[in-house]
Amino acid sequence: MIYLLIKLVTEGALSTMKAGGSVKLALVLFLIFVSMVDAGSPPKSKDKKAQKDNEKEVKLSKKSVIERGLVTETPKAKEVIGEHANYCSINLEKKLFPGNVLGYVTPWNGHGYDVAKIFGGKFSAISPVWLQIIRKAPRVFAVMISITSGWLKDVKKSGKGKVEVAPRLLFDGWTGRDYVEVFESEKEIQALSIAAVNFYKKNNFDGVVVEIWNHLGGQRKLDLIHLLIDMSEEFHKETLTFYVVIPPPLQPGSSATGVFTANDFEMLSAVVDGFSLMTTPVAKVTEGNTNYIIFYLSESMTVTIQSDIDGNNKWSTGRQPKLILPGPNSPIYWVKQCVETNAPEAGPRRSKILLGLNFYGYDFSSHSGEAVIGPKYLELLKKT
Repeated sequence: MIYLLIKLVTEGALSTMKAGGSVKLALVLFLIFVSMVDAGSPPKSKDKKAQKDNEKEVKLSKKSVIERGLVTETPKAKEVIGEHANYCSINLEKKLFPGNVLGYVTPWNGHGYDVAKIFGGKFSAISPVWLQIIRKAPRVFAVMISITSGWLKDVKKSGKGKVEVAPRLLFDGWTGRDYVEVFESEKEIQALSIAAVNFYKKNNFDGVVVEIWNHLGGQRKLDLIHLLIDMSEEFHKETLTFYVVIPPPLQPGSSATGVFTANDFEMLSAVVDGFSLMTTPVAKVTEGNTNYIIFYLSESMTVTIQSDIDGNNKWSTGRQPKLILPGPNSPIYWVKQCVETNAPEAGPRRSKILLGLNFYGYDFSSHSGEAVIGPKYLELLKKT
């Protein structure tokens, strides 16, 4: 199913990105069937039995998914059930996609670690979501981590030294005062940048994926850009790759801009090696003890689900949808608009966008929207 989704996105949504007969793209993959933590990830599956029941012996093939007729816009349930765990042994270490591919590995999904080891050669970079940087005192910063060194060696070996390891760096637990004091002091910014670079060098990492933009909700943009520029300069001095996680520039279902705009992209594009563009399917708004989750079901329709403090969901008053209308959780027209908004023209700047692909969907009913990840998806198919 990974190859199916890549082909649909690259040939469908992004067909206008072709320049000179070739497609210059980048992809972000979440290994496997889950999204990135703190970036709109779907709920974790609680059904351990369903996951175990769906585990099967992997069957290797000498033919690719294309040669086996599995890349199609109309897949059959029996093909997904029978082939979802199988792969081609001939192309195991061969990277077929021409653009860059960044894969996130999350601690709650152990299978992702196995995928990164087996298919390391197909990725440009692997980003474990292990790290967070904390401010312990003025000009004193520390990086918190739980490193699996043996796994790192296996990934490097499978990628024959060509795949980078670029752990995500999360600004977690920072207070508003922390941000203000860092933004207003060049010495603080320098101390932060040097502490991060020294840690990445010490652990022989190849780059960093910085996630900070969403934490500030669009505030202090110029200060944030200043921080990222200074950080990128320090990382580049040590020949380390510098990626930045960015939210979508447009809100689905409307023309409203998001907290990251095309102007922000323009200001950072010269110093950032890659932008990890998140195309998460829902926007969450908290008001008091109530969470409002916005689902984008079609180009002209949005539906709000209200979730109370106990986690019970219901459609908001006056917004009851017709159940025949639910569509893609990340509408392909909107994904295309997000790319073209940041980089209207094909070229070097657009090629820096690593387009996030979400390997999960939602099962809608009259009063809820349940996330469907790998095991649940297979379970539903077996019932058809």
